[in-house]
Amino acid sequence: MLAKTKFFATLPYYSLLTNAGPFFTAKDYPDLEGQVWIVTGATSGIGIEIAKCLLCQKAKVYIVGRSHSKLEATVALLKELFPAESVDTLLVDYTDLATIEPAVNVFKSKETKLNGIFHNAGVMNVPTGCRTKQNIELTIGVNNVASQYLQNLLDPIILKTPKARIVWISSLAHVMAPDSGFDVNIINKASPETLYAMSKAINYIQAIQWTVNHPDSDVMSIAVHPGIIKSDLTRTTHSFVKTITSFLYYDTPYGALSPLYAALSPDCHNNDYIVPFGRQGHVRPDIYEAARNDKGKAVMHWIDEQIHSNLTP
Repeated sequence: MLAKTKFFATLPYYSLLTNAGPFFTAKDYPDLEGQVWIVTGATSGIGIEIAKCLLCQKAKVYIVGRSHSKLEATVALLKELFPAESVDTLLVDYTDLATIEPAVNVFKSKETKLNGIFHNAGVMNVPTGCRTKQNIELTIGVNNVASQYLQNLLDPIILKTPKARIVWISSLAHVMAPDSGFDVNIINKASPETLYAMSKAINYIQAIQWTVNHPDSDVMSIAVHPGIIKSDLTRTTHSFVKTITSFLYYDTPYGALSPLYAALSPDCHNNDYIVPFGRQGHVRPDIYEAARNDKGKAVMHWIDEQIHSNLTP
């Protein structure tokens, strides 16, 4: 009965499957010459599409990935498309927190500002029992703990960059997360689907809590549901499921539209939740409230514990 009640409670959010727009496209993007942006998970899928659009507007773009060969291949592709623009790489393996600080140090040695970051890297439908190098459940470890650690280390530079933006790639899947979005007691026994849903709810909580923790900043922190998109993120989804849901999927470039709206549109506000393809949306009410109260603080405390307990010598 509880499962049935939860299912029907989520039905209003499936209106997000009916996308509107796009209302904000390349013709609307501002000139980004002189700006510096980071895109994680940028060697394929939505990430590389975001990078293309930023380069088209003359931004300097750092792409983040875990494979040196894939990063170099992506740079070669982007330089072929945009030979006059600047693209650089940061080698980070989100399954190993120890790789993050060295990459940030490389970035800080080259740059004095950061106009924005897209927290796009993520995993989905990870087989049960997979862990990070620090023995954190892999989905939460990659989608939340690693992204938060990267953001923590970049905070000093982004905070001194006027009107910067932080974009957290969430998902409609958040509607299937546990009550308030997070339950530490089920992390090591939940299904892959539940863990992914929980990680996307946490992405929203991260967006809100960043602002809670930086109340005097003019940096915008915004969560985004990019849409139901064809990307490498679904590579572990069962082929039968992909077949019967294929009509819902939009081509990969569409996945960049809502994140870019969140990053570049003058119509966005701090702590917005952006849905396809560039409009205001709503998260599940209990998650909305949790992100702004002590439950949200508890989530961030748990994430910080995972970071510090695993990186303390």
